Amino acid sequence: MHCLAVHSESDEIVGAPLCVLCQDAEGIVVFNSAVTELWRRLTVYAFRYLAYLLGVTEAELKKTTRLSYTKCVEFQRRGVLHIHAVVRADAVEDEIAPPPAEVTAEMLAIAIERAAKAVFVKREIGGRTHVLGFGSQLRIDPIDSSHAGKIGAYLGKYVTKATDADGALDHRIREGEVEHLQIPAHLKRLVATAWRLGAEKEHARMRRWAHSLCFAGHVMTRSRRYSTTMGTLRKARREWQLAQITNAGPDNAGTAGAGTESGAAVTGTTKWSFIGIGHRFEIDHLLAVSFAEERQHQRHLAWLAAETIGWREAS
Repeated sequence: MHCLAVHSESDEIVGAPLCVLCQDAEGIVVFNSAVTELWRRLTVYAFRYLAYLLGVTEAELKKTTRLSYTKCVEFQRRGVLHIHAVVRADAVEDEIAPPPAEVTAEMLAIAIERAAKAVFVKREIGGRTHVLGFGSQLRIDPIDSSHAGKIGAYLGKYVTKATDADGALDHRIREGEVEHLQIPAHLKRLVATAWRLGAEKEHARMRRWAHSLCFAGHVMTRSRRYSTTMGTLRKARREWQLAQITNAGPDNAGTAGAGTESGAAVTGTTKWSFIGIGHRFEIDHLLAVSFAEERQHQRHLAWLAAETIGWREAS
């Protein structure tokens, strides 16, 4: 089956299956729930294959080499997760130093490709045994330090993408809310499937994450030694904020911590600069809180109205 029509990006039908009855909605949400485990196994198998290609044992390779990565999970319009990742081989003793000369980019690419085809996860859900693995779409491009800007633009593009543009799935689902969600029909079908599978006590977690189509991980993750740590970043932010407060005089005490342009980064053709963190004034904080409360109130009213209509129709 195929469709020859040209649709705009805002068309809700984009991502919908051509054959609704042919779509394995259960398989999609169960796959999404297993993506994190699949990726973990891929990194383990990739290291094993790398050792095999080098003709050494895993224990011997661990003495000189380790795999580091950063990955981004993209929610495709059809509701299935897609992974974009940067994988790097490093020397064990120094995260900046390259691995031994015999560990080449070509060899690492072969190891990742074999691992992606080999790994799988089994799940017993909904009376079915799901054997889950990565699909056939796999593209591996060698990169080096000269591509740093492109890497940032590449990952940043997919971090900002989501399953829908109106934020309809930005909160957890409550009982009776699924049928009233204002989202495309094919996504609502996946949410309803996740909610149904989560009715089983041992799979209640699927209801908890039904709003994210059963993906319970973070959109952006990395190995501990890929770059800096989150703890180091938090420490740097605290030190910077304390320095701003300490250096603030009587004339600028009200804007202490608002931030100044202390650096800039070029990502592709876009230049990003640091402006600040937090609210500059108390009124900014009050406005943000009031907007959030108003949005929550409007969402509750919409849900209550939909429930009232349902009760009237039932009676």
